[in-house]
Amino acid sequence: MNQFTNSLQGIWTSFVAFLPNLLGAILLVVLAWVIASLVKKGVTKGLHAMNFDKKLMKWGVANTVDDGSRMIESIGLILYYLIWLFFIPGILAQIGLSSIAIPITNMFDGFLAFLPKLFAAALILAIGYFVAKFVKELVQNLLETINIDRFLNKYIQKNRSLTEKTALECE
Repeated sequence: MNQFTNSLQGIWTSFVAFLPNLLGAILLVVLAWVIASLVKKGVTKGLHAMNFDKKLMKWGVANTVDDGSRMIESIGLILYYLIWLFFIPGILAQIGLSSIAIPITNMFDGFLAFLPKLFAAALILAIGYFVAKFVKELVQNLLETINIDRFLNKYIQKNRSLTEKTALECE
């Protein structure tokens, strides 16, 4: 009987020792659910308020307003699950299953390491756009200054008369 009592006491002690971790995991689950639900609702209502579904239709991304609404709902759902993905490693680590969360953590590390490269690419693209716009204006002003239209019109008229002559000679 003493051995049975000792094993029950050991189980109770283990449970009491695990209880703070379990409560922390439950708190993280509730917090993740609240934040994910608020973000999903806020994004979908905000995009609907901005008539983003009509803009999606105007841009040709959606065929109808209903398609645009479904896309907005999908964006909200993606953000909902993305927030859950941010909380899952913490929840699993809280209950002692951090080895299961390692692949998710590694995925986030890879994604976060990619962000500076993405921002650098966007910056290079923006700089390239403005440089191209500047060069376009420069070339356009240069060609207008040397009156290239007049030279091109003379060249086109000269070629037209030559092609008409050769067409008449061939007949």
